[in-house]
Amino acid sequence: MRKTEDQIREAVDKRGETIEYTVTPSYRTNDPTDVIPLGLTTEARGNKGFAFTPYEGGSTTNIVTVLNVPERI
Repeated sequence: MRKTEDQIREAVDKRGETIEYTVTPSYRTNDPTDVIPLGLTTEARGNKGFAFTPYEGGSTTNIVTVLNVPERI
């Protein structure tokens, strides 16, 4: 999530862009006890053409999904 959040912050702080975004969690089931999401999908649009760059040198997009990978202890 940090990479996507940093891209939004840079657009706001450095380019003065106004960003409208949503974050939607994805769960394995619809069971209300299923409280840990499999991942988060972030969609963001800016008034000056903001787009995420998910990978170095890659294409840009307005939608990014970050999977929730458990940390190894």
